[in-house]
Amino acid sequence: VHDMPVNPMLKRRAVSFLNAKINGFNIQDETINKFLNHLEIERFVYPTAIYDAQTSNDNYAKLLETVSITSGMIQRGQRIVSRGELITEDTWQIIESLRLAYESTEDLGQIKNWLLGGKIIVISFAIGVLFLFLIYFRREVFQHRVKSYFIVFLLLLMVLAAGLTSNAENISIYVVPIAIMPIIIQIFYDARLAIFVHMVTIVVIGFIVPNPFEFIFIQFVVGVIAILSLRNMHRRQQIFLAALAIFLTYSAVYFGLAMMQEGEIEKINPMQFAWFAGNSMLVLWSYPLIYLFEKMFGFLSDVTLMELADTNHPLLRKLNETAPGTFQHSMQVANLAEAVIYKIGGNPSLVRT
Repeated sequence: VHDMPVNPMLKRRAVSFLNAKINGFNIQDETINKFLNHLEIERFVYPTAIYDAQTSNDNYAKLLETVSITSGMIQRGQRIVSRGELITEDTWQIIESLRLAYESTEDLGQIKNWLLGGKIIVISFAIGVLFLFLIYFRREVFQHRVKSYFIVFLLLLMVLAAGLTSNAENISIYVVPIAIMPIIIQIFYDARLAIFVHMVTIVVIGFIVPNPFEFIFIQFVVGVIAILSLRNMHRRQQIFLAALAIFLTYSAVYFGLAMMQEGEIEKINPMQFAWFAGNSMLVLWSYPLIYLFEKMFGFLSDVTLMELADTNHPLLRKLNETAPGTFQHSMQVANLAEAVIYKIGGNPSLVRT
């Protein structure tokens, strides 16, 4: 009697194999045939070897360790690729082998710690420069906790979105609508602060994207265009025009850089323009976000000021009906104040309202 576990399917296959062998002998002796017919051969079939999963996995892992994951041989000091040289399939294989060999070193953990420490220091300086700008040139913003916290909140939100997108597969970093941030900051603050915060943000994000120079250059130009296209947001159609300007800027700058890098139009990836279009569509969300941030942080935008200064507002209509002279006088003073603020600089919508 054997207490070894038996796989029923394997046992049936073994019994069938033995019966086929016996029938193949073509025995003529009736006594032997009678014996074999009453033998019940399945009673004697049992496993002589048991599968050991742990041992098999250990041997498999040891064999994998002996397989080289790199390819080719490079001598010490040999140049792999020169600046401006096109990377071929063989060159890419060498670079990839170098990366795998670098990551397999024993000191990789310590190297990563040093890299992380360096990034923390550089990013801290970038954010520190932002606060120095607020202290020296926008002290009223720095002293207002809600306003300064809001800037840091937007910066961290964009960095988080870019970080998640850069780690995701089959998603381009250019789908992140970073242009929303300078648009919102310009509406709640001013254009100078918007462009400065935008620069700090894209520099910080540049440390986590694959091609930092290309990313920073494209985002800088797009941010400037976004700010210029929405200097005074009085109508909803302006946000659509800004989204269109952002898409055209993305496409034109990327096309120019791709021509410099590839040298041929056929090698330009057309999928990038689809990501730019998606980015521009997401920029349209800045309009509802402005309303949301107004309610959350107690800000005041030009859109709200225009709504309050609308003469069809119920309160202004009541003023016109009850005291028309006072209403006309207020309108004239508002026109004069608006004309003055255009000359000396300021927010005309705020003064008029």
